[in-house]
Amino acid sequence: PDYRQSLKNVLQANDIASPSSPKNADRIFELLFVDAMDDLYFDNPCLVIIDALDEAIWQGQINNELCGILKNHKKKLPPWLKILVTCRDDNTILHSLQYVSNTLHITRDINDADIRKYFETELSRIDKDKVTDRAVNLLLEKSEGSFIYAREIIKYLKKYGVGLDEIEFLPTGLYELYTETFRRIFGTGGKVRFEDVVPLLEFICITPEEPTPAFVRDYLGWGERETNERLDALSSLIAVKEDKIEIVHKTLKDWLVSHELSGEYFVSETDGYERLRKYIKCAY
Repeated sequence: PDYRQSLKNVLQANDIASPSSPKNADRIFELLFVDAMDDLYFDNPCLVIIDALDEAIWQGQINNELCGILKNHKKKLPPWLKILVTCRDDNTILHSLQYVSNTLHITRDINDADIRKYFETELSRIDKDKVTDRAVNLLLEKSEGSFIYAREIIKYLKKYGVGLDEIEFLPTGLYELYTETFRRIFGTGGKVRFEDVVPLLEFICITPEEPTPAFVRDYLGWGERETNERLDALSSLIAVKEDKIEIVHKTLKDWLVSHELSGEYFVSETDGYERLRKYIKCAY
């Protein structure tokens, strides 16, 4: 409650709703975490978690803006506010924050132990009698240390009814998993073809925002029925949550826009931007 009132006062004092008020990320961070907390004090530390800092960057950007903001404002933050950042082993980020943070490297052994426990728990829910060390070890090897793979391969097993005795034939790594999932969706002669969803995938790959189904219908000129059919076809990798279309993970975009990785399922960002240009031209 104290922070809420303090933030309200700061926003009103800075007239943040005014068109002339600065809206850049650096200033917004300063309002939220410096100005609004300036007169506050807590006996116990308060923790803010920023997950996947290495992904806080958009196509075309060279530097991680949020990383720079954390570095520049570290000394301005109240002593009771602690920030925990997670990221992959990105040398640029580690170098940038080395003098303003303590670094804890999570070893592959610790990571694999967590993934192993996850597999043991989830596989027992699928078929408790067939959970073996061999099955768990095979999946652990195929995960290549990725918890995202672990989560998605469990969904894959459940959705397509793959038996635990077939684990050795499952795809290895996230990109192979994406390829195999698209083959299952579009390689069986179903009602929805890959070409039908390309415009949607193009738009998802070029926008930093999560679009609503209503906007997609307007943007692509689709009816409600065909929009729902195409979203349903992609439901194992793309979901509608709280009226927003969300992808399973950023790596799906990386895979789609790389012809080397996705092959026949390649999606062109250039075509996506051209389609967006035409939409904006017609709309305005």
